[in-house]
Amino acid sequence: MENYVKEQTNKTPFIKFDIKRGILYMKGQLMDEHPKDTLTALEKFVDKFLSSPTAITSIILDINYLNTAASKYLFDILYRLGHSKNTKTNATWILDEDDDDFAIDVTEILKISNMDQIHIQKK
Repeated sequence: MENYVKEQTNKTPFIKFDIKRGILYMKGQLMDEHPKDTLTALEKFVDKFLSSPTAITSIILDINYLNTAASKYLFDILYRLGHSKNTKTNATWILDEDDDDFAIDVTEILKISNMDQIHIQKK
C-alpha cells in the first residue's frame, strides 16, 4: 500500500499519511462545507492501515481552522486511530499562540478520541 497524499486547496489541508512510518500529517484549514469527498477517502485509507498498523502511530495536526461539518469527519478518523488496539496513538496539534479557545476544543477532541499521548504545541 502506498502513502496517502492530498494536496492543499483553499478549503482543505495538505494531508499525508506515511504508512511505513505511521505518521498522519495535516496542515492548513479544514473549512470545506462538503468534507465527505475529502475525508471519506482518508477514512478508508485509515481503515486499511489499521489492519496492519505500525506499533506507534503519530498524528500531527497543524489545522488552524476547522468548521463543524469537517470536524465530524476528522473526529471519526481520530477516534478510529485512538481506539485501535493494535497501535499506540500519539497526537500533536499545532495551534496559533493566541488561540486558547481552540486549544481547549482540540484537547477535548483528542481526549475523547482516546489518544495515548496528547501534545498541544503553540506556534
